[in-house]
Amino acid sequence: MKTKEELETMSKRELEAYGRTLDLELDRRLNKNSLIDQLLDVQPIDANQNVPEIIEVVEDVEEVVEIIEVVEDVEEVVEIEVPVSPVAPVSDSLRRKRWCAMN
Repeated sequence: MKTKEELETMSKRELEAYGRTLDLELDRRLNKNSLIDQLLDVQPIDANQNVPEIIEVVEDVEEVVEIIEVVEDVEEVVEIEVPVSPVAPVSDSLRRKRWCAMN
């Protein structure tokens, strides 16, 4: 398994040859970054190399779960009641009648 930095030092022909060792046929007409991305996608994952990223993702997921739990707790405790106005709304036609009577 090669790192992204190692792949970036290789030529397109070397990337193509390395891809064949992974049973991947690369199209050298694509730009080098695309070839590197394809290689990184098919390489076997070295768990030791990705441990920090995996831990970071797990921590993010745990944070999201905690937020969801808090929101669910708040939803259970808080009941939102819409206040009802003691004054009935005035219709437009009644407003027009009042305006006409004043003028």
